[in-house]
Amino acid sequence: MGGLLIVSVLDITALLWAQWNPLVTLTLLAVLVLCLLGFYDDYSKISAQESSGIAGKVKLVVQFALAAFIGVYLWKLPMHSEVFVTNDSTKHPPVKAWHFTERHSEGEIEAKFDNNNTRYRLAFAEGLMVRGRSFKPDGTESGRVEAGEGRLAFYSSGGKRELEQIYREGKLVRHSSWVSHNLVASIMLPFAKHPVLTGSGILGLVLVMLAIVGSSNAVNLTDGLDGLAIGCTIIVAAVFLAFTYIASHTELAAYLNMPHVLGAGELSILCAALIGASLGFLWFNCHPAQVFMGDTGALALGGMLGIIAVLIHQPFVLLIAGGVFVLEALSVMLQSGWFKYTRLRSGEGRRIFLMAPLHHHFQMKHWHENQVVVRFYILGVLFAVLALATLKLR
Repeated sequence: MGGLLIVSVLDITALLWAQWNPLVTLTLLAVLVLCLLGFYDDYSKISAQESSGIAGKVKLVVQFALAAFIGVYLWKLPMHSEVFVTNDSTKHPPVKAWHFTERHSEGEIEAKFDNNNTRYRLAFAEGLMVRGRSFKPDGTESGRVEAGEGRLAFYSSGGKRELEQIYREGKLVRHSSWVSHNLVASIMLPFAKHPVLTGSGILGLVLVMLAIVGSSNAVNLTDGLDGLAIGCTIIVAAVFLAFTYIASHTELAAYLNMPHVLGAGELSILCAALIGASLGFLWFNCHPAQVFMGDTGALALGGMLGIIAVLIHQPFVLLIAGGVFVLEALSVMLQSGWFKYTRLRSGEGRRIFLMAPLHHHFQMKHWHENQVVVRFYILGVLFAVLALATLKLR
């Protein structure tokens, strides 16, 4: 019941305040599918009067199928994000210089770099002209010009700055440019300045699937104590509220070396709606809980966090911000894997934790439920601060 209310609030908020774009549509579609999957699982448990519900393998198949669809769609989606990249040849190996052909009559520059031809409009030039060929109005070459010192800035036909170059003593010493990336074909590593390219996007597709499925199930595993999962969800959503806003802002994204994702500002509205709906739900879900989220809400909210992280190229930041979810999921995998391994080796299964997921381990150590929840909140805030620190510590 509680999960349906949260998802309903998200949908109503998107209808009223968000400008619909492929990112919003894809996010809400994923939330809806995972919500229905969780609802069917909860309904199966209630109707059959048992705790098993849908088989785990069936849920994983549906989740991976949804994640694969999202990944392929993003791979083929004609929407790109951009990141401002700077290369200082005084600290790194020299950059391969662009070769410019200036047409004074047209005020345009033909630039060739790595076998790609792009036409730019000259924004301004300071100092001496860089090396290249100058042309007369009739198109004939008037001569070759060698650079001294200067700075050039260029704009594409769309009017946005594409690149800026600084020359000293005839050599290119600094090159800054907006680099376009497919929504799947690049990822950002925490504390790194530039995106990690994944070539054809296959690795990006795998990361999309792991991020969405992993996040969805991790939140579901955390939903074992009153207020625990929803409180941690609020903390992570607050982090991605900041990240989505920055990703949507051209200047902030450039300043913080984040990919600029067109339309990501609408994801900020969804994050804010998630925080508001979750706070209202937490009012009634804190110990002793009056309403419960169930798989209906947990699978949907976890998947939502995963897809938002993917859309702004930050799946690894989700690992940091959602550190509590990661610990909960790891505790289950380690417990299950170690038990099966020791049973296979010695005939008797052994456990690492008193009970998994991790919050039950501390309950078995006689921690009060509220004590476990509040301390996990504290951990969640610390992980969130670390995730936000990645914006500047690069």
